Amino acid sequence: MVTANIDEALVLGTLRDGAFDYVTKPVPLGRLREVLAAALRAVGEGAAGVGGSLRHF
Repeated sequence: MVTANIDEALVLGTLRDGAFDYVTKPVPLGRLREVLAAALRAVGEGAAGVGGSLRHF
């Protein structure tokens, strides 16, 4: 989840409800790429698919 809201209860609830990660705006591009790559690996995309997918960001 990417949001400008940093309320602790919202963060914990979102993660408990299944969010992969919680990132607050503004998100540095490198951090966004790290989170997206980790999420893709977690769902089985593999390292080969990640590089091409993230080039668009």
